[in-house]
Amino acid sequence: MEMRMIRNGLVCFVLLGFLLGVGCTQWIEEPVIPYVQPSTVDEYERVLNGSYPGVYHTLLTSLLADVLTLDDTGGQQLSPLVRNAYLWGDADDPQQVGASISFSYPWLQYYGIIYKANYVISEVDTSENVLERSRALSLIAEAHLIRAHCYLYLGMLYAETYDPSTALVHLGVPLVTEPLDASTDTYKRDKLVDLYDQIEKDILLGIRFLRDEHVSHKKFRFTRASAYALASRYYLYKSHNYVNAVDEPIIRASEILSPSDDDPVYFLKKVVEYATEGLALNSSAKDMKRLDTRGISDPRQFARDYFDASNPEVLLSSLSLNFYTIFRQGFNLNGLRAEMAEKFPGDARTELFQQSGALSQAYLSIKTDNGYSGFAVPLYKVEELYYNRAEAMTRLGLLYSAFEDLNHVSSLKRRTPEGTLFSVLDYQGQDEILDLIFDLRKLEFYMEGHRWIDLKRFHRPRIAHTFRGEVFVLDSLDVRYILPIPKREVSLGAIQTNPSNNLVDDIGAEL
Repeated sequence: MEMRMIRNGLVCFVLLGFLLGVGCTQWIEEPVIPYVQPSTVDEYERVLNGSYPGVYHTLLTSLLADVLTLDDTGGQQLSPLVRNAYLWGDADDPQQVGASISFSYPWLQYYGIIYKANYVISEVDTSENVLERSRALSLIAEAHLIRAHCYLYLGMLYAETYDPSTALVHLGVPLVTEPLDASTDTYKRDKLVDLYDQIEKDILLGIRFLRDEHVSHKKFRFTRASAYALASRYYLYKSHNYVNAVDEPIIRASEILSPSDDDPVYFLKKVVEYATEGLALNSSAKDMKRLDTRGISDPRQFARDYFDASNPEVLLSSLSLNFYTIFRQGFNLNGLRAEMAEKFPGDARTELFQQSGALSQAYLSIKTDNGYSGFAVPLYKVEELYYNRAEAMTRLGLLYSAFEDLNHVSSLKRRTPEGTLFSVLDYQGQDEILDLIFDLRKLEFYMEGHRWIDLKRFHRPRIAHTFRGEVFVLDSLDVRYILPIPKREVSLGAIQTNPSNNLVDDIGAEL
């Protein structure tokens, strides 16, 4: 398949690497060559500064997951894209292929970022003096981390979750590791194992050569702490749903120290290792005990402050998201608010909801800006390091260590003396503890792009959405847990599709 992943906007990619606009997404038939070639490390650094991924999947996956409730009693008219995403249907309206709620949008945006990362990797000169060589290597390492981040999300959205027993059979996504010549290069989907191997190579190279002293605007670019967070996330996703099958609460040391590198135990050990490395650099989870959420007069300002890059728990931030599109069409968080308040009484995070108006019964999140403008959303934050490590240790059988992490985070969020702290003695085995972590991740990361992926890798539970009085269900074995390959990609050549490609047209036709 001809992957014409070079944009009309690439002419913007000139003179010190001017930032490419996310609206420049129209495919073209021939490659565009930048007419001013960056040549110095400073110029390539400016190129890379404009090449950071946003949270491109977050709006779409928030609709797909189980955090939003639709109140359609008021006669609101859902847009076709919002309706079809909410009902796991065909969101690929050909006239709106760039819309942020289409199934195509993450694919287009992440591959656009990969192109720019590939450009920097292939073009930066590392033959300068010692100082410039160190900067150049660090910049190339940063580009590898960006590429790894993008491919990890492409894999989690458009492919099966990783399982060592099936990774040689299941398809990943097309691997592109050099700047494309759209007129000559052809690409097809690689095996899932190849995709994950490439992500791992990029992460390890990035960690090896990235130097924080060469990174400016550290909350908006990869640092070693956020690189470790990426590594812990990667190995957690790669470990799939493995749970150590032992009776005793502590796994034998030999099982941790000498596994093979295709063993989930090895992956989980790496989660612990990299999360620990990241926490050694920054362990500042948000302390919410004294955060007053009552009587907030300006929830939009509160939202901007909540995830501000100056907050120590934010490791890597993006400025590219708003929720106005979906909340103005009748969606709310009433169900999530009630569920979390029941499960975690006294936790300040259960208070991060506010009625959308004086007469409204709809609760919205005050940690997200629900207006027109975009706002900061963290790609990585310290809390994830604790939860990743706690999940990995639970799967390994290190239950008491897992609860140390869970209670450390919970102690910072506990509003009242009755607020939730956890005891391993209250849970009957690892599955119940993993359910607890699953719920805590939902409470911590809702509307941040994690939930759909967590649902997919946690046994794909049944989800039900109601629309116009009818209940629509996504069962655990439903092929729509894997997003369809974008129609435009399929129309350009013989790329292998996903089973969901064969269903979404029928579902769209029924509505």
